Amino acid sequence: LSVMEDNILPLTERGVSLGNKVFGAAILRKSDLSLVVAETNNELDNPLWHGEVHTLKRFYELGDKPPTKDLIFLSTHEPCTMCMSAIT
Repeated sequence: LSVMEDNILPLTERGVSLGNKVFGAAILRKSDLSLVVAETNNELDNPLWHGEVHTLKRFYELGDKPPTKDLIFLSTHEPCTMCMSAIT
């Protein structure tokens, strides 16, 4: 819950103030639930960048990524079909 409140929510509040939707996501380490990356909807820049897809995009832009088998994907809501496909 702290990741939603401290990381996703501030990003989403800023994004909504610009005209994006409210959906966000985060990727956490399984071992300690620490944050790897959090993001929110960014459809104003690209209509495909729903919160989950934008989070995945940012994850794959990281230089030193943990193996995906060691991670948990956290979404603020039930993902749409496109986002679910991207997550899997």
